Formats: sequence, structure tokens, C-alpha cells
Amino acid sequence: MLQDNDLLPPTEKQLPSLMDALSKPLDPKRAAQVGLSPYLSWARWSMVSPDMQESLTKFYNNRDKFLVKRKGAFYYGSSSVGKSAGVALLAAALTNCGYSCLMISINRLLESFLKRDTMYTESVSLWDRALQVHFLIIDDLGKEADTVAVRATIQRIIEERLLTNGTYASTIITSNLDFPRGDYSMIERRYGENFATKLTRDFVWRELRGDPRSDALQTFKRELE
Repeated sequence: MLQDNDLLPPTEKQLPSLMDALSKPLDPKRAAQVGLSPYLSWARWSMVSPDMQESLTKFYNNRDKFLVKRKGAFYYGSSSVGKSAGVALLAAALTNCGYSCLMISINRLLESFLKRDTMYTESVSLWDRALQVHFLIIDDLGKEADTVAVRATIQRIIEERLLTNGTYASTIITSNLDFPRGDYSMIERRYGENFATKLTRDFVWRELRGDPRSDALQTFKRELE
């Protein structure tokens, strides 16, 4: 369980640049708690596309605004362009700055939510962290089963997350969902009006582009496996 002091964002003195934050080795134990690889570092930053670097750097530089205003980011784009790898680097930088983070796949988050009322301690603890961390990163929205029950559960998860962590909370979502010609209405068709409204009102949307054929990116992905 996070302590009260853990829910306060770090002071300005603790906020290095993105390069400095990623230059610091990620503690393996802390990395495991956050759901990250300990190999995330500034050396891997060059392996994601310049377009992705620009979008993620903007989030990093405005991290406290996202926290205080309780806003999030919705990063979408084609499969295999490195969205998860890039966001994992962002999470590593935020972790090294002293923020509490958790990166978790949508399916694992659904599992922990559905088991939270049982005696399955691991799921209860994971769900507690998902509610309380400064930055919750939900990876691969859209890979879950497309059923009415699952869609309703995802909406409940987002609602509980937005209502729980007092003042300081931001949620990042990555997705391979496709929006041809900028048509975002499929979010409402798939997840319902309430979820679509929250996503458009409380999240910054950015398409992350990259080259899935990049040798550097493929090397990076293998390191994260």
C-alpha cells in the first residue's frame, strides 16, 4: 500500500531532464514493482522514432500539469511501431524522478479488478496500486475481449481511477485501435458514450508513429521481452 507521502508529487529540486532521468539506472526491484524492464535507459531512447520522442517528451515536460489537472494521454497508432517501448521509457524516467508508476496490460488490469473482492492477495495489491499511483499506464487497450461485460468493466476501472487518488493522478493509455481519416466515433461504438466522453474530455490524444521495420526498434523490443 502506498503511503500518504508517496501520493505527493516530487518537489522541483527532484525533477531532472528526460535525458538525466533515463541516464540513471533503474533499480531492478523498483522496475519489477512498476512493471518495467531494468534495461530501460537513455541509450534505448534513440531506438524509438523521432515522432514518438517528441510526443513523449512533451508529456514528460508537462507531467505535473497532467497530475494536478487529473488529465491523461491516449497514445494510439499502428501495431509494432514501438508505442509500448516508448511509453515504458517514459515510465522509467518518471519513476527515476520519484513518481509512483505502474505499467500494466489491459487484460492483466481487468483480471486484477475482477479478483479484487476475493482473497487473492496479489490481485488486491495490484488493484490498490493501480488506483493510487501518480501515473497508471494501461497498455494495449483494444486487445481485451469485445463483450458488453468487459466494456462495462473498463468503464468502471477508469471511473474508480479518476475518483480515488485525491488530487494527483494521471492515466496513460496505449492502443492499436485504428481511426481511419480521423474518425474517432468507433471509441463510442465499442466502449459506449460515457467512456468516449471521458476519453475525449480528460485525455490528450496523440498518434504515435514509427517504423516497425527498424532494426534498432526490433532489438529494443527483444531486450524488453
